[in-house]
Amino acid sequence: MKKFSNCVSKVFAILMGILICITISGIIISYPEYGNYFSATSQDGKQLFWLFTSIAVGGIIITCTIMGLFRLINKLSKKGLLIFTIALFVIYGISVVAITYLFPTIPMTDSFYVHDQAVGMAHGTKDVINGNSQYFRKYSNNNPLIILLYFIYKIAYSLGITDLIQVGRLFNASCIMGSLVLFYLAIQKLSKRETTGAKFILLNLLFVPMIFMTSWVYTATICLPFIGGIMLCGANLIKNQSKKSIIINSAIIGVLSIVGYNIRPVVLILSIAGFICLFLWTVKDKKRLMKSALMVGICAVFALGSFATTKALNNHYYTGSDGNFPLTHWVAMGLTENGMYDPQLVQENMRLSNTDEMKANVNKHIKERLSNYNAGSFISHLYIKNGNIWAIGSLEYQSRLIGSAEKYTPLSKWLYGSKSDLMCLYTQMLWLSLHILTLIYIIRFIFNKESKYGLLQILTLLGGYGFYMIWEVKTAYAVPFVFFIIGMATLGGESIENAFAMSNAKVKNIGRISYSAVAIFSIVLMFIGAPFFTDNVMKVSDKKLLVKSTHNCSIKKVATKKRTITQEFYTKEKFNRVYLNVACRNNPSVSNSKYKITLKNSKNKTISTKLVDSKDYTNRISDIKLKLPKKYTPSGEEKFKITVKGISGTREAFNFGYSHGNDIDPIRGNLRTNGKLVKGDLRLTVSEMHKSSLLLPKRYCAFCVRIVLIEVITAFLYFGFSKKKHYND
Repeated sequence: MKKFSNCVSKVFAILMGILICITISGIIISYPEYGNYFSATSQDGKQLFWLFTSIAVGGIIITCTIMGLFRLINKLSKKGLLIFTIALFVIYGISVVAITYLFPTIPMTDSFYVHDQAVGMAHGTKDVINGNSQYFRKYSNNNPLIILLYFIYKIAYSLGITDLIQVGRLFNASCIMGSLVLFYLAIQKLSKRETTGAKFILLNLLFVPMIFMTSWVYTATICLPFIGGIMLCGANLIKNQSKKSIIINSAIIGVLSIVGYNIRPVVLILSIAGFICLFLWTVKDKKRLMKSALMVGICAVFALGSFATTKALNNHYYTGSDGNFPLTHWVAMGLTENGMYDPQLVQENMRLSNTDEMKANVNKHIKERLSNYNAGSFISHLYIKNGNIWAIGSLEYQSRLIGSAEKYTPLSKWLYGSKSDLMCLYTQMLWLSLHILTLIYIIRFIFNKESKYGLLQILTLLGGYGFYMIWEVKTAYAVPFVFFIIGMATLGGESIENAFAMSNAKVKNIGRISYSAVAIFSIVLMFIGAPFFTDNVMKVSDKKLLVKSTHNCSIKKVATKKRTITQEFYTKEKFNRVYLNVACRNNPSVSNSKYKITLKNSKNKTISTKLVDSKDYTNRISDIKLKLPKKYTPSGEEKFKITVKGISGTREAFNFGYSHGNDIDPIRGNLRTNGKLVKGDLRLTVSEMHKSSLLLPKRYCAFCVRIVLIEVITAFLYFGFSKKKHYND
């Protein structure tokens, strides 16, 4: 049975290694869609070659830099290591909290519904989650998160705190920070090296997309403490199998597994991986049988108790619905070519009256979509789908920060605005580096050079890959697995660093030559890439204020009824464009609606006006652009009013969309129709459009000098140390 256990473990590791190799290839040829100057779908072959080669070379350079930093950590004394670790925790904690104030994102889409409901329940305007409402009739999966937030918001509101959305952001920050601590404790417990935990925290601090996720208060981040808690309890059971330890940790795992599953089902992947590991380790050593049975029994008892409790809470706060989307709905969406959200299927199911009808419709789509694939196209589908969730290093944090209404800062254009390409390049290169190190760890595990307990992390990540081969994907869905990737990358990095440190002079010389070659090649790439940074002048946009589509409400018959819509908004940032998002009611080519749009400043002076004829618009969803004659610079924080007046029409063309919440107001400023107050805000974008290159020549030179300096420091850190005692080897 020992051979069976080892063989199965290696099979799992080999499968994971193959998938990581596939992801590495995807990372190299992928690029976040929020970049402006570079694109993975560019028609410029020279730019594509430069981009993909730079990501690959950059990933190698960052890997070497990480090795150098690891060596530096190894040189610390025990006291120095403790101070360094505390400093890293403090910096990380300050960062996640600061993000909530610098970029206070207004909840969007599902997150908006969740928070609007939780805030309403805390205010007392709502008693229960209404299963007859348009959203909660279809989506009851977010009920546990609503109930959790309701309890938190209720406490905060009773203490006199009114900004409950900020309370949610700070709670999310504590979830991310808390889970980091839990993973640190687990990895430190499982590792035999004192420095491993500090290295793990360092890599997390370098991987900034997780920090930028703080303002996105949703299940992908709220579930993290549950995963971290299960991981730590699992580590406790591995290291201490006394009866007391078994009872306490097994009970906690049972509770966290079920409660966490209700928040986000992927939490259960770690628990399942733990049980598989327990089985393999038990058949390998029969003496563990009684203890393993006790663990499973206690875990099951507390899991059943947690299930009954969470179900009772849901029944208490949810009125119930016969129209919930079936689980196969997300499987069907996962079978689209890219495996992502399918609005057409959602609309079809929204029109059906009950779950049984939806199941029939979804099953029909699943059969049709599977029949449209042959072996080759299905593999291509899986590769594209894999790339959409696992190959984007930014985790598309930009889509979360971009909703930080009325809080544009000088950092905004570098993080998600016109200059965000630098951050896109960095995160893609770092993500590649982490996967290279993860692959090295898995290879070492296959050859029995890593602890057998590493199987827990490998199986969990493999489970995540398997789950999202079936399920609908988004890039942000990788968030719950980031700590596992960074954990394995930390151990992989240590193994390289230690192996190289013990190598003979010949091997070290080969390492020096190889690193020098890569560094020189990176400098060549900097010269080749200079025109892409300095000469490529493009029209780019910086969004200063944004109201995204949520609750999907609309104002209708503006032209045919000659209605007037007014929307107020505030900004202190200069801008020259305002966009109104509209949906076409009828074919615009046969519609005859006309509108007049006017923008006035705080002095009631008209700064822009436009006559809109529906025949000029052909898309189902369009943005009506109001172009200012010149860039407008507000006098401090200034109030503006945009007016849409229906002029004429017998066949209405547009529905003017607005974001409506019962207890959340996206931006300051009132929305009115014919003078009557409407709850919500028009879906609009206030932006500054301008022509610019990514960097000026002087800045690009300074940028390149910094990279070369980092390469030199890396060479010194990795190759320049004399043979002194390592305190923490």
